Amino acid sequence: MYESNLKNLLSKHEIIYCVVTHLDKGAMETFGNKEELEYQGLIQTNFYDIDNVYSLNNSLEGQELPKLFRQGKVACIIFKPTNSVIVGMFYHEKRDFREYCNWSKELNEEVKLLWKE
Repeated sequence: MYESNLKNLLSKHEIIYCVVTHLDKGAMETFGNKEELEYQGLIQTNFYDIDNVYSLNNSLEGQELPKLFRQGKVACIIFKPTNSVIVGMFYHEKRDFREYCNWSKELNEEVKLLWKE
């Protein structure tokens, strides 16, 4: 159900690649084409495999979300819309740091809504 709305959100915000991880099922879904990203290091660091994502989940405990990462012009925003779902969105960032932070907080609210519907 959320997939159609997620695809619309990704298109609306020009997100190139997205990983949705269902921790309770040990499953990962991908949307978009990671080959379009200038660098893929942030994907490898955070979403290489399910064990990697479980470690990421542990590191998010007590952290302010969303988490922001950059590698060159590639940005990654990590969301946790529910206790059992982690979402990573990857795209080429053009905003200054303050705009990037503010926008990611707004996007976090949109992502949370997808899992409440």
